[in-house]
Amino acid sequence: MKFCITYNYILPNITFITGYAPVAYCFGNYMAAIAKQITSEDKSKYKTLVELADAHCHLYAFDGSAIADAVARGVATMISNGIDTKSNLKTLEVSDGRHVFPALGIHPDYAENIGDDEIEYNIRLIRENKNIVKSIGEIGLDFTHANGIKGIEKQIALFETFIDLSNELNLPISVHSRDAMQQVLHILDEKDAHAVHLHFFEGNVDNAIEAARRGYMISVPPLKSGSRTSAIKAVPIGNLMAETDSPTANSSPSDVDKAVSIIADAKGMQYEDAAHILTENTKRFFNISTAKFMRNAGP
Repeated sequence: MKFCITYNYILPNITFITGYAPVAYCFGNYMAAIAKQITSEDKSKYKTLVELADAHCHLYAFDGSAIADAVARGVATMISNGIDTKSNLKTLEVSDGRHVFPALGIHPDYAENIGDDEIEYNIRLIRENKNIVKSIGEIGLDFTHANGIKGIEKQIALFETFIDLSNELNLPISVHSRDAMQQVLHILDEKDAHAVHLHFFEGNVDNAIEAARRGYMISVPPLKSGSRTSAIKAVPIGNLMAETDSPTANSSPSDVDKAVSIIADAKGMQYEDAAHILTENTKRFFNISTAKFMRNAGP
C-alpha cells in the first residue's frame, strides 16, 4: 500500500474517532514530517507496478529470461534495435509483436567497413518487413570512432541513406549521436526527417530545445548526468521517453524504471505519473498498441 493511501485514509478518521479536529491536524503534521524523511530509495519500495516502455534496447544480446523478467516487472513495450546484419536478423527473431518490437539499421561504427551489397541487403530486409518494423535504427553518427575524414564521410552517407529509406517507408528513425550532435541535427533538417528519436541524449540544452521545437523525441538512459538533467528540464515531457540501451553499462530492460525515476525527479513529478506519460509517448511515437496492465506490488 502506498504511503499516500494510508495517510489519506487515516487522517479523516482521526477526526471522526476523537471528535477533535486539532488532534487530526497535529497527527497530519506528524505524518507529513515522517514522509519527508523517507528517501527516494525507500519510496521505490512502495511503487505500484505500472506499465513501462523501453524506447531503445538491444534484446538480441539477451536470452529469453531477461525479456520475461522485464515483462514481469511491468515493461510491456521494448523497442529492440539492431546494429548490423547479424543483429538485425536476430532482432526479427526475438520480436514477438506483443512486448518486443523491432528496429533495424546499421550503427555508424560499421559504416567504414560495410560493403554496398550488405547495405542493400539490410535495406531489402527492412522493406520486406516494413509491416512489423517499428523504426529504422540504430543509425546515426559517431565521430568518436570515425577514422578521419574518410570515416566521417562514410558515416554521413550511410546515415543519409537510411533517412531516405525512413521517409520512403514513413517509419521513424532511432538516432545515435556521439560528438556529432550539430552535424546530426543539420542532416536531419536537410533531409527533412519527420519522426526522429534521439536516443541516449548527450546534447546540450540548446540542442534539446531545438530538437523539441522540431517535434523530435529525446530518450533518457538509466545513468545520471548533469547536462542531461538540464536538458530534461528544458523540454516538455511530451518530447521525452525512457530507455536502457541495454546491455550498455551492464543494464537490462528491467532497468528502465531507473530512467523513469531520473526524468520524474528532474521534472518534479510523481513516478507513476511520469511513467504513464513516458510509456504513452513511446507507444504513440512507435505506433504501438499493447494491452494495458497494472498490478499492485508490495514492498
